[in-house]
Amino acid sequence: MSDTRTLSYPTIGLIRAGWACVLLGSPRRVLKLYGAPQESSSLKVIRILGVRHALQAGVEIAGWPRWWRAGVLVDFAHGLSAFGLAATAPRWRRGGLAEGSIAAAFATFGYVEGGGGR
Repeated sequence: MSDTRTLSYPTIGLIRAGWACVLLGSPRRVLKLYGAPQESSSLKVIRILGVRHALQAGVEIAGWPRWWRAGVLVDFAHGLSAFGLAATAPRWRRGGLAEGSIAAAFATFGYVEGGGGR
């Protein structure tokens, strides 16, 4: 069975590109929504995450079917690390839970769209 998308357009890539724009364009608002401290290190992390999502969106939009598994694994690992942060750092709990949930949604959607759910 070949690695082909189940949809004819890169839905997850477009959604991810939008999320990247939010992270890069309004990092302070994201931190506020997360209830996270508005520190320079927090802003850097949000911006780096935005760049990662932008790059991953580009791969997904380009339709590189061989890479969908890597994207799912990156999202899965990010989700685990975010949930780990929520479990171990009370001040980051809300942000970790929010980011972990978003990463889990991307991982699930990427898995299904990439054909892994068949």
